[in-house]
Amino acid sequence: MGEQPGDDDFSRAVAELGDPDAVFHVSRGRYQAKLWVGVGLILGTAAVLGLGWFVGLGFAALGFAGKLIFTPPVVGAVILVTMYRQRGLVVLVYPTGLLRLQRGMRFGGKPVLIGASLLILNPKKGDTPFSIELRDIDMRDLYFQANVIGTPPKGQTIAVMPAHFETVPETKPRLEITAAPSGNDTVITVHYGNRKTTVTLTGI
Repeated sequence: MGEQPGDDDFSRAVAELGDPDAVFHVSRGRYQAKLWVGVGLILGTAAVLGLGWFVGLGFAALGFAGKLIFTPPVVGAVILVTMYRQRGLVVLVYPTGLLRLQRGMRFGGKPVLIGASLLILNPKKGDTPFSIELRDIDMRDLYFQANVIGTPPKGQTIAVMPAHFETVPETKPRLEITAAPSGNDTVITVHYGNRKTTVTLTGI
């Protein structure tokens, strides 16, 4: 397979789903080229502005070019932001769709393979409280794009965390699970009836 970004997740994904039809990722050379272009546009503009200030030239003296002086650093910033969002990205092409692997996340301090893990809400049993489990499963045991299933398939438990439900004013007639970004993290909210809890997938 060669040295790819996210080798561990890549190997596990292939083991779970089989060999992909094609693999795409941003090469190190292209990544470095974008880095130099982005930084160069920003620093180059700063150098021009510094030189203009040193010789006493203002934006008015530059004419129309003065109005466009901030275009290069904006383009450079966009390039750098795009690089950051694509860091470690690998796309695997399968007949049923695309699988995007990127820098992963952690749940309960354990690394998570995005796309091959199942979030399980375990009910309270006797003295055992509610808990939320993240389980690594074989995706071939599920129908494609399955969102909610009754009985979770067997697999390797990544981590189990207690679910501390709190009473809230809003009542949901059915179980509702949502995910929302929070910086580099992802916050998962579980809401059923007038009870709600949240768990956080920590970005790596």
